[in-house]
Amino acid sequence: MLINMNDYLKTDFDMIIDTRSPREFEESHIPGSINLYVLNNEEHHEIGYLYKQVSKKAANKKGVIYILKNIASHLENNEFENKKILIYCARGGKRSESFYVILRQLGFDVYKLNRGYKAYRKYVSVYLQNIPNNFLVLRGPSGCGKSELLQNLNPSLDLEGLANHYGSSFGSKGKQPSLKKSG
Repeated sequence: MLINMNDYLKTDFDMIIDTRSPREFEESHIPGSINLYVLNNEEHHEIGYLYKQVSKKAANKKGVIYILKNIASHLENNEFENKKILIYCARGGKRSESFYVILRQLGFDVYKLNRGYKAYRKYVSVYLQNIPNNFLVLRGPSGCGKSELLQNLNPSLDLEGLANHYGSSFGSKGKQPSLKKSG
């Protein structure tokens, strides 16, 4: 069954499957989802090249071969019984549709997110633009004590801390989160 963002937000899923490549998943994903890709990074790159440079038919044929191989592996290595499953890919296209159809044919309780991850990113972007203006934004140069001040204010919300954000002074302390723009 195809569901939109509003239905997704009202529904509890036992498993959320991101069918995009591991690289796409690592950049950003819906919280709580797992990456059961239908094309790995190299396959995704190859299919994109074939689609743009050779022919759509050649890309589709090669894509189906990879997709069936990868889905077969996921079926062997994961448990889908008695779970309410949501599947998505980048735009709700062929990658999520392939996995969705197979799980549906096997009788699993599976749903596909309409317009995929892009719908999720758009929803989050619109939501954040419409947050009430009763917030105080704390700004200042690195090392001036903003984090310490936030720790002593109640209530406070340290978004950089929650995102494990590291400025240039502390970049070596961990991986910088993706700043990928929505769109």
